[in-house]
Amino acid sequence: MNGFFKKRKGQASLEFSLLLLLMITLSTITIYGFLKNNLDEDSRDLSKIDIAAKTSVMLVNSGYNGTYTKYTVDYLGMKYNKEYNNITNNTVYYVRIYISPTISNDISNFIKDYTYKKSGVNMSKYNITVYSTG
Repeated sequence: MNGFFKKRKGQASLEFSLLLLLMITLSTITIYGFLKNNLDEDSRDLSKIDIAAKTSVMLVNSGYNGTYTKYTVDYLGMKYNKEYNNITNNTVYYVRIYISPTISNDISNFIKDYTYKKSGVNMSKYNITVYSTG
């Protein structure tokens, strides 16, 4: 009689484990599908550009690589415009990085170059420009 109950207890544990494994697998598939459909490569690239631009502005403020500004540079945001090029059949993103106050061309080029380098995006697909306001 003792062996009968031990056998049933083991079977219930096995069934529970299989049910739990099935639930985890279905949850993983659902989350993967959601992320794949809602976060495409372009969205990830634009997010990388945004993070790299913020980092480059922080580096400018800290005097990295000989960059010096009289005032603290503020990152105001990023705006992009998606256009379709009929000649090459490619989509081009025109990305504007807004900062304040007005900075020199050297610092603007540093921010642009650092953003390209750290984000790792294709330079022919993303045209990044830095706009100084005020």
